[in-house]
Amino acid sequence: MNILITGATGFVGSHLTDLLEQQGHNLYVLVRNQAKYEEFNVKGNIIKGSLAIDDGNTWIEELPENLDTVIHLAGIVQSYDVEQFYKINATATKTLVKDLQKRYDKIHFILLSSLAAWGPGLPSQKTVDEQSTPHPVSHYGISKLTAEKFVKQYSPESWQLSILRPPMVIGPRDPAILEVFKMVQNRIVIYEGSQGMRKEYSFISVFDLIQNINTVLENPQENQDFFVAHPISIYYDELMQEIKNNIKVSFTLNIRIPLTLLVSFAFGVKYIKKILPITIPLTPDKIAEIRQKSWICSSQKIKQQYDVTYQDNLSEIIKMTFDDYKQRNWL
Repeated sequence: MNILITGATGFVGSHLTDLLEQQGHNLYVLVRNQAKYEEFNVKGNIIKGSLAIDDGNTWIEELPENLDTVIHLAGIVQSYDVEQFYKINATATKTLVKDLQKRYDKIHFILLSSLAAWGPGLPSQKTVDEQSTPHPVSHYGISKLTAEKFVKQYSPESWQLSILRPPMVIGPRDPAILEVFKMVQNRIVIYEGSQGMRKEYSFISVFDLIQNINTVLENPQENQDFFVAHPISIYYDELMQEIKNNIKVSFTLNIRIPLTLLVSFAFGVKYIKKILPITIPLTPDKIAEIRQKSWICSSQKIKQQYDVTYQDNLSEIIKMTFDDYKQRNWL
């Protein structure tokens, strides 16, 4: 197949290009950051450009006429500027779809969304599934849900659409969970609220995620959406323990931070950033997600439809992630 991948230089995208190239597909990868392309050894034909909003995506003219599939992974997960979520995750997705349909009457468009688009579990329904009513609690989640709506609204009826919503993704090359590893390495673990260490999460390894994407790619059906997650959820303290086991840290100082203090700190950093070029991943928007009691989703639908399996449990993927961090001197 001829496949366009946006976000190919990112964590998930770089792994996906590895898999799809091995299977013989002809890849076209949208590259804005040449350094990331080289660092992760991204596979595929380079299409230089970005997801434009005002001027249009003129790079589309460089794609082959017989393009089969678009896998749209590009987006941002955190920002102190709320408008960036909607500009990059939502509006840029709408523009991409509208620009693609000018040239392609028939393609398979696969959107990688997020559990955040549907929101956390509720007291009445702890586990989220495809029948749940979406209630995103963060601007990130709202922007991803808006992207889903734009894809459905602006795609021609002749296109096939697939939407996948993973929860927390863990694996090599991931810069997000690296911050958690660093906390453990420094022997200071911060958590929110009295039940913070027992908050429950769904997760998926990056290798299982790209296999799920590949399954949907190779077996397109009518417009479909799926949650994709390992069938066994985890608790925050289990995640910490697995990381401790790999780093060989026997003791950490676990510090409970009240929600009000976290909120104040996040907003304080937001304004300090206007003066000093600091980088702290705790944003006001991220607080809205951290404060939730659980983030659990069911992958039963995609398991029944495609008989997918999940190979990597928490222990295995944490070890692979740690080994990768050490090799890259990130830890």
